[in-house]
Amino acid sequence: MTTNIAGIISVVFFYIIILVVGIWAGKKKKTPGSELEESEEVMLAGRNIGMFVGIFTMTATWVGGGYINGTAEAIYSNGIVWCQAPFGYALSLVIG
Repeated sequence: MTTNIAGIISVVFFYIIILVVGIWAGKKKKTPGSELEESEEVMLAGRNIGMFVGIFTMTATWVGGGYINGTAEAIYSNGIVWCQAPFGYALSLVIG
């Protein structure tokens, strides 16, 4: 098995750039006494997101590889009538 040196160097270079940008941004943004407010603002989006963004956020949270593969398997094996998860998720978005 041969090692792709150019590929390894590219990946290492990419990670070094990401690390340097992260350290630079962290030092630039660091202000004393405002860490809690900033982290809450970032993690919770200021507790104010619209309906459009909220729906797509919930969908992205639910839908993953296991969900997609499981849904495809259930539909293939049993038919669409026996695959309730997509309908339940859609209904829960409407009901809340």
